[in-house]
Amino acid sequence: MKSKRTPGPWELNPDIVETVEIIGPNGETIADVWNIAKMLAGERDANAEFIVRACNAHDALVRALKDLKEDLENNGEIFKTDQKRIDIIQYALRLAEGKDGEK
Repeated sequence: MKSKRTPGPWELNPDIVETVEIIGPNGETIADVWNIAKMLAGERDANAEFIVRACNAHDALVRALKDLKEDLENNGEIFKTDQKRIDIIQYALRLAEGKDGEK
């Protein structure tokens, strides 16, 4: 049986300074990113932010890719006039780029 992952969205805990803590929507700790191998604190923080952004974008990106695959298989036209799918793709890209709140 395959285990399920902690649901998102995930975020960084701003209250922890020795490490970077990734928490789930209920405040539970998912992971800690320590200053391993003398990694600079800025690099550690950037890595933790990337992990959160990638995990939060995963479901939207998979959904967008499945929609594109279906379009290609069914009629060969990716962006005909389907604004809903274009919106899903744009949302997924904003998540992946860390721009979720932007329009």
